[in-house]
Amino acid sequence: SFAESQHTPEGQNFSGSGDVNQIDFRNGSVLKFLPSPQPGLFLVNLLLRGSSGFLSAYFSPLNLENRDCMDLIWSNLTGNSSHEFTLTFKGREIRFPFYKDGVARFDFFEICGQMLGPGDYLAIIDAVRVLMIDNIPQLSRSNFNEAKRFVTLIDAAYESKIRFICSAAAEPEMLYTEGEGSFEFGRTASRLREMQSKTWLSAS
Repeated sequence: SFAESQHTPEGQNFSGSGDVNQIDFRNGSVLKFLPSPQPGLFLVNLLLRGSSGFLSAYFSPLNLENRDCMDLIWSNLTGNSSHEFTLTFKGREIRFPFYKDGVARFDFFEICGQMLGPGDYLAIIDAVRVLMIDNIPQLSRSNFNEAKRFVTLIDAAYESKIRFICSAAAEPEMLYTEGEGSFEFGRTASRLREMQSKTWLSAS
């Protein structure tokens, strides 16, 4: 669980906690926080020095090790403190369970299990600089509605060029392989890959 604070979201500005340059953790992974030339921004580069050497902000499969990676990133972006934040959009309230200084963290079903539409997801994305989502499940016809919302969310995040960090049951290309909409998910998988790239994560 995450410690909670009583800070308000007003006058929000996205910044990291402390002057963190490099943190080593399991499997040779290195978490690097690079200060932006623009005041108030904090850039995240996650370099996975595994066999592929591929840079990633996408953790798969769902296991304790990858949960630890997500927790480590959250801790360093927020100082491991947060508060619940409620966004009002068109008269409806959208609850952010964990939020601090433009960084938001949701479980998959907290953000894709609700009856939210494109406008709601755009409003959520407009409120954050970094979006973290835990426990994205294998997608199929059994959770088709959640999968559709996830596609809409990724489109909004991609178009807004925010940082997106997540843990998932499978790699993007294997996340939705059967059922209605699985073919169209190819574009979403491609966008998830692009949002892991060094260019994307280090963009100002």
